[in-house]
Amino acid sequence: MTRVEAVGKGSGAAVGVDIGGTKTVAALVAADGTVRERRQAPTPAGAGPVAVLDTAARLAAELLPGDGPGPTVVGVGTAGTVEPATGTIRYATASLPGWTGTRVADELAGRLARPVRVVNDVHAAALGECWVGAARGGRD
Repeated sequence: MTRVEAVGKGSGAAVGVDIGGTKTVAALVAADGTVRERRQAPTPAGAGPVAVLDTAARLAAELLPGDGPGPTVVGVGTAGTVEPATGTIRYATASLPGWTGTRVADELAGRLARPVRVVNDVHAAALGECWVGAARGGRD
């Protein structure tokens, strides 16, 4: 049994992906916030949105089991203004040219056969701090 299979469905495991202008990082995260496994690659920002999405999908797929139980959701944090209801980039930053209008959630969900939720990367970092970091237990 691989580490990915050991975390498994029902454990609350998820795959998180951080798409930045210079690097993309994916991690398999247990329900308690423990990072079980991690992958990283340079972000091919200059090659356009399809190349960026391909990189993110490849890294996330390496952490998902080929078949059977496993994480049921993929969370993505990315630079730019994100429409949270659709996971579409409203406004890109200079670090990800051509990113505006990219339907990140739909594109990655199609590649990974999992629901994908997308938020701005700064918001994702703040949520992580509230969950298991320095802001844990804070009220605001």
